Amino acid sequence: MNKKLMFGLLGLFAIGLVAATVGYYAMFSTTLVINQSITLDEDCTDSINAFDGDIIVGDKCIITNNAPSLRELTFNNNAPTGIGVTYLKETDYSYSADIAGVGVEVTDDGEWIQWVYTYADTPTHTPKMTVAINYPTGYAITTFDDGSHTGWYYAVDGETEIALDLDWVETDETINTRTVRIKKSALDNEFKWHGYANYNGNPVWINSGEDGTGYSEPIFEVTIREELTNPYNLSASSELVIRPVYEIAPGVIGTYVINTTIA
Repeated sequence: MNKKLMFGLLGLFAIGLVAATVGYYAMFSTTLVINQSITLDEDCTDSINAFDGDIIVGDKCIITNNAPSLRELTFNNNAPTGIGVTYLKETDYSYSADIAGVGVEVTDDGEWIQWVYTYADTPTHTPKMTVAINYPTGYAITTFDDGSHTGWYYAVDGETEIALDLDWVETDETINTRTVRIKKSALDNEFKWHGYANYNGNPVWINSGEDGTGYSEPIFEVTIREELTNPYNLSASSELVIRPVYEIAPGVIGTYVINTTIA
């Protein structure tokens, strides 16, 4: 072959390679490390024994949005015909005030709601603490300040007080404080409360009037659970605490595994 022709072909071939391999001006790349935005606490499982016709509230489930932006959550389940499933959103309750010399502090740790009455000075009279739930058809957790009783008592409205022995109530006391804790699972989704204390022998009514007077009005109205809207917008970097509610129709018998998916 003619050497000039060969070099000419090789030159064209090299030009063709350059043209074939460089088809852009520049290049950049990105490595995506994608994390899960919505996670569940490890204990988000439950096993319940029930009867047909029951309405059962399941254990709480904590849903966390780890992302720095809102997520819209849609809840679906595989419940069979005859078992209705809804979801309750739990909320925390708190209250703080100084009422006629008695500090009132109510806190909520997700499992218990705690009432603490703190007397401004060391009491010169036997302190009394009462937390009344859903008066006049509910109950009260109380002590006495007249020397007739010692310890803590459970008083159903309209009935005689009995010594406190309930696994859903805890109490504590120091020289100038009295404390009552009630399990949230023992409280209605919506409930009312008011209280009574004393300050060196003077009656102090604890209600939303916050002036220490009045028997039971105006009382505090509290919502600790409400029906979850579906879909639900979960704010950035926040948690949602829910409980499933299972409504079982009469005649539905058997073992069912009900899964809820969050999309």
